[in-house]
Amino acid sequence: MSRSAPAPALVSELKIPAQAAFVIVAKRAASALGSTAGFSLEGIDDLNIAVAQACEKAIAAGDRLWGPGNGVLKLSFRIVDAGMEVEVRNLPARLSSTDQLAARREAELERRAASIRRTAERLSREVGVESKERGRAQREAQRILSQARAGRSEMTEADLEDVAVNMIRLFVDELRYNVDSRGSMRMRMVKYLVD
Repeated sequence: MSRSAPAPALVSELKIPAQAAFVIVAKRAASALGSTAGFSLEGIDDLNIAVAQACEKAIAAGDRLWGPGNGVLKLSFRIVDAGMEVEVRNLPARLSSTDQLAARREAELERRAASIRRTAERLSREVGVESKERGRAQREAQRILSQARAGRSEMTEADLEDVAVNMIRLFVDELRYNVDSRGSMRMRMVKYLVD
C-alpha cells in the first residue's frame, strides 16, 4: 500500500510599502489567513503580534539601508498541515532588471529547497529545543529590562534589536532571522495549530 504525497502548502503573498501605517494591512492578512488555517483567537493574536513586530523590524532595517519610504515589505504566508509559516522580507522599492532576474532565480531555488527543508525540519524538530529557546529569550529580555530598571543606560541598538527578536520568539513556535550581505532582512516565523 503506497502513501499519498502530502497536499501542497497554500501560499499567499502580500507586498506593502515599508511604512508603519501599512503594518495594519499585514496584521489583517495574518488574521484572515490564521482563521482559515484553524487558529484559535489566542493563536491569531499571537500571530498578529509576531507579524507586526517582524514588519516593524524590517521597516527599520529598510529605512537604514535605503532611506525612509524607499522600501517594500514582502510577506509570504504558507498554510501547512501543522499550522502557518510566515516570512517577512524587506526589499528596495525598485529593483534593477539584473536584481529582478537574480530575485526570480533565488525564488526558484528557494522553492526547490523548500520541499527538502520542510522534510528535514519535520525530522529534526524537537519540542524541548524550542521551549528552551523561549526560556532563553524570556531570561534575556528580563536581563535587559533589569539593566534598564537598574538605571544603566548602556543599552545599545543591538540590545534593543535582541529584545525585539526575543519578543517575536515568544509569540511563535519557530523563528529564523538573518541579514544578507546587502543588509536586507529576512525573518521566517512558524506558528503551529497545537502548542
